[in-house]
Amino acid sequence: MDDYRLSPIRGARYRCLSGISGFRKLIAEIGLGNAGLVISLDASRLARNNRDWHQLLDLCSLFGVIIADGERLYDPCAYHDRLLLGLSGIMSEAELHQIRQRLHQGERQKAARGELRLPVPAGLAHDRSGGIILNPDEEVQARLGLVFGKFRELQSARAVMRYLRKKDLPLPVRPVLGPSPHDVVWREANSPRVLGILQNPAYAGAYVYGRRRLEGGRIRQGVYRPKTTKVPIADWEVCLRAAHPGYIDWEEFMENQRRLANNINRYEAGHSGVPRKGAALLQGIAVCGRCGRRMSLRYSGPAGDYPGLHMSRRS
Repeated sequence: MDDYRLSPIRGARYRCLSGISGFRKLIAEIGLGNAGLVISLDASRLARNNRDWHQLLDLCSLFGVIIADGERLYDPCAYHDRLLLGLSGIMSEAELHQIRQRLHQGERQKAARGELRLPVPAGLAHDRSGGIILNPDEEVQARLGLVFGKFRELQSARAVMRYLRKKDLPLPVRPVLGPSPHDVVWREANSPRVLGILQNPAYAGAYVYGRRRLEGGRIRQGVYRPKTTKVPIADWEVCLRAAHPGYIDWEEFMENQRRLANNINRYEAGHSGVPRKGAALLQGIAVCGRCGRRMSLRYSGPAGDYPGLHMSRRS
């Protein structure tokens, strides 16, 4: 948003405001009758969208405030000036939309060629020529190799997390924000960090664009915040396999995704869940012969080692 100036009705002092907080202050000053002239390099750039623009025009026409830009003065109380300002706001919003679409299309085309520089996780790094290589830190490579090796053995991300915590082994992460953004730091292992490693296709040597998509959202504190959702692997816009070195191959990566999806207890979707401790062999498999629902497992006895299948009563 361009900077704009408020000229008081009386006196010769000016106030320069900018940003979303500046726009709110501008609306407040006009509503209080403390402004007589609003100056901007481009009048249609005063607001972020058409709704805010027409709100500004309504207040200016109500309190008799003049709007000025680099070409002329506008009186929102006058019909022709109000019509011209409204059209300018609509064209400005459409222009911003077209610019955004062109930039996004250029980004897609560059990503389709594998030339768009994307942020890499902690286990990878960019060399001097811009290519992606394994992190030169051998400790980082060994820790990530341990994560993938333990997942092959334990078949559960949560079990891997418990093992790392038991051995007091932190995980390397590359934070986006903070005092040292994009630098590798060591953090305590938790489920989201382990899943982030197992679900990241970059560790399989793949160059991927379009893993997440902005859909919907809501307004918080006067600012629209879109919602980020994950995109299925089959719907990724760009997926270039074997684009750079990795810790596992693509086949193992896909097998890990199937294992992670199957670990979620969703019997209706055919997911049996994570294998658990105990001597029972029909856990998550046995169904009731009358109603067809899954039977629950309980252990009884002095040592709690006698399994039994039960059906919970209907409410």
